Amino acid sequence: MVLGVILYEGVDVMVHLGKITYNAARGIYYWYYDMEYPEVEREKHLLEDMDKIVARLEKLEGRPQKEKKS
Repeated sequence: MVLGVILYEGVDVMVHLGKITYNAARGIYYWYYDMEYPEVEREKHLLEDMDKIVARLEKLEGRPQKEKKS
């Protein structure tokens, strides 16, 4: 029983240390090369596509477009 808990906790610590190491290395890589994470780029592209679709819909419906706020 005690051996199982020790093994479980040992594996748990190793998994979390690996995950922290991977995320830190990935963050340093993207910071060093001044790049965005792929998840952020995908989200930006999705937002741009949604803005284009909304503009097309408003044009088809004949309503004036709202001003973009930066």
